[in-house]
Amino acid sequence: MEKKRQNSSSESVEETKFQQTGVTNRTRGFSTRDLLYISILGVVGGIVVSVLPLDALIKIWYPFEGGIALVSGQQVIWFALVFGFSKKFGAATASSFIKGVVEFIFANNLGAFVIAIDLLEGFIVDLILTIAMKYHQEDTKLAWALACGLSCLLQMPVVWLLNGKLLILPLLISLTAFDFAFISGILFGLLGKLVRDNVIRAGVPVPFSIPAEIAPETMSQEVS
Repeated sequence: MEKKRQNSSSESVEETKFQQTGVTNRTRGFSTRDLLYISILGVVGGIVVSVLPLDALIKIWYPFEGGIALVSGQQVIWFALVFGFSKKFGAATASSFIKGVVEFIFANNLGAFVIAIDLLEGFIVDLILTIAMKYHQEDTKLAWALACGLSCLLQMPVVWLLNGKLLILPLLISLTAFDFAFISGILFGLLGKLVRDNVIRAGVPVPFSIPAEIAPETMSQEVS
């Protein structure tokens, strides 16, 4: 009898490990692990986008107005990662506030408005991936690409309105920059999913059941 109970309990554990994600969301509110992801990725993201001169590198081979939008995806990849590690609505938005504060401390040229821009980006990522989670699609490449792509696209008009570019530049240049932002968001979204999957595969703990295709090797061996 004891062996049967042990076998049945081990089978239920294995099934729990590999059931599809997004079915339930364990606890309401953020756990300590969630808060760590939110804080660390928010701070790191704010430092990276403030210090890493990707804008200058783009200007070398595309010196025209709007070229900076080609790297705008670096602004939102952090929010997608936060959501991907927690799968809780509000995680990306909370992390975006921290990132915005860090950028403000580093004297971003938008001043305090950078916090509002980051909040907008984080909320869009939260919203799209949460909607995808209702249909169990939050782990798909399409969901990550759309979340980051639309986040980059929708913040561009706001930024250009704040710095005056939207009012003085020709419409064609603005539309080109918006296209660049959307494409950049898609690419960085796909990169973010790749990073998230490999980090989980390396064994970093997450508060949800892991799909078999990204499960750590040790867990895959236990099932086989």
